[in-house]
Amino acid sequence: MATRKRIPAWKRFLTWTGRTLARITPRIAGALMVGAVAFYISYGHIRHTSLLAGQTADVAALTPFALDGLLIVAGTYAMAARITIMTRILAYAFFLAAWTGSLYANVQSAGTGAPIGHQVIAAWPAIATIGTAILLHMGQHKPRRKAPAKAPQSHAERPTGLPVPRVPVPVSPSPMARLRANGNLYAATAYGDTD
Repeated sequence: MATRKRIPAWKRFLTWTGRTLARITPRIAGALMVGAVAFYISYGHIRHTSLLAGQTADVAALTPFALDGLLIVAGTYAMAARITIMTRILAYAFFLAAWTGSLYANVQSAGTGAPIGHQVIAAWPAIATIGTAILLHMGQHKPRRKAPAKAPQSHAERPTGLPVPRVPVPVSPSPMARLRANGNLYAATAYGDTD
């Protein structure tokens, strides 16, 4: 009996990672790449702005995670399918607050007297982060299927908007009622009608 060679854990991990990455669509991979670059640039801008505001180095290093992290979490939570209206409103409120803070910090990193072009470029990571969150969320949902087409209705079944008059259907009378209608009382009594 031949013994199987044990595959090292790092090779199994690389194989699993390669298979997983191959399954990711290029759209999602591109959105993740743009999001990572935008987060990296935004991290530098927000850290720089925090340091200029007088924060300590460790607080300035963590502020971008709090600000852009809230932006991403609130954005994806606001777009979740099964949440209540109030929860969705709160999530959008946090999303807008985080985006405003991120946008402000990114613009302030360009400097107060910077030309408008520099401020737009400095603000771009906040815009790219929002776009990435929205695109990633849109990529998760499958398009809804249309309801199957109904078979064409016959002319009598088509709705016209007018009420359909109900025509009484004639019911065949019982044999005793026919005999009574003909005036044959003797035959009616033969069937057991004694009234």
